[in-house]
Amino acid sequence: MAFRDVMERRGWTVRERNGWLTLFAVIDVPFCGVPDALKGECGCCIAILNRHADDAPAEQYICAVAKAADAGKQPFERLCRQLHAEFAARLRKHEPLPGELLPCLCQAYNLLYD
Repeated sequence: MAFRDVMERRGWTVRERNGWLTLFAVIDVPFCGVPDALKGECGCCIAILNRHADDAPAEQYICAVAKAADAGKQPFERLCRQLHAEFAARLRKHEPLPGELLPCLCQAYNLLYD
């Protein structure tokens, strides 16, 4: 428990699942605005979040987007296809969406599609 307390005092978010600790150090990503012409699955995700963003936790999504964007356009689009399907399903069920993901998606979109 001491490790967890120290990490949380240092600004990390600590979650426990199945006996494992997951550490998140989410940084503020400056919002660069929604691109004018959206393309691909990422564009669909951006459009959905721009209209329906809410306060659902975004840490796991931010980590996945960062990893996929770093791997390149194809892995990133694959992830966005999954996110698009998940976000659409959550909207149909009236469940909240991870609004904090929007700036990260926009930054990744600008890097990969410019």
